[in-house]
Amino acid sequence: MATKRRSRAEWQRITQGYRSSGLTQEASCKRAGVSLSALQNWLYRKDGDEARFVPMTTSSSPTGSDAMQVRVGEVLVTLPSSATVDNVAELVVRLEQRRTGA
Repeated sequence: MATKRRSRAEWQRITQGYRSSGLTQEASCKRAGVSLSALQNWLYRKDGDEARFVPMTTSSSPTGSDAMQVRVGEVLVTLPSSATVDNVAELVVRLEQRRTGA
């Protein structure tokens, strides 16, 4: 993809479009004509007036299975060891959306 400078307002529109679309990051990028790395950069940086920070801890599954547990706020989720960084990032975004009612 060719590099195009976008304004903060354009990125806010793109990131909000992704968050409300229910699409994967990859599908949303194709639809918006942006690179995956650029979208991810804007998703995890200061977006608007408030920084987006979600406390998260991980631990091994107590069942002894090959899995990990991720706690985001009050929610505890067990993920298979095959979960990717994108899977965990998507989970965090969706849990934060649910928490804030976005």
